[in-house]
Amino acid sequence: MSLKNVNEEKAIIKKRIEKLRIKPYFKEKLIKFIDIIFDYVDVEGLLLFGSVARGKGFPLRSDIDVILISSKLPPFGLERTLLRRKVSKVRPRDVQAIWVTPKELEIMYKRRLGFILDAIYEGIILFDKNGFLKKMKELLKQELAEGKFMYKDGNWIWKIKKIGVINNF
Repeated sequence: MSLKNVNEEKAIIKKRIEKLRIKPYFKEKLIKFIDIIFDYVDVEGLLLFGSVARGKGFPLRSDIDVILISSKLPPFGLERTLLRRKVSKVRPRDVQAIWVTPKELEIMYKRRLGFILDAIYEGIILFDKNGFLKKMKELLKQELAEGKFMYKDGNWIWKIKKIGVINNF
């Protein structure tokens, strides 16, 4: 991707961040993260989640949780770990990113990992180059409407009739 395109994408994300109803402290840290991360990773999606996305974060006490999507990440293991360490030396300490490929996020979703369901359900899409995060949000909404599971009082619930078998509501 050309530098011009990357700079345009960064500008779009920064404008989106400026419009968020979050504390200026968090906006500043997210913008610094955006300035850095595109130099290391071909970013396809960014999803802000957790207390900051819910507007309940406290500066210097709350992490800024982000899911970073890229099809071009190195496989899990040493190469990805080394890249994350390299970025961790220059990124704002408050920003905690989960780095995944679209396929990895789909697998986590299918396994119904609670924090992933929470992130997709409550998260704010900062960037979605290929529409993947929007599709994931729509899938979750559809499955909730179909009664495949439900979200109640901050908990994900499946109706189980027989141990080991998950049934629809």
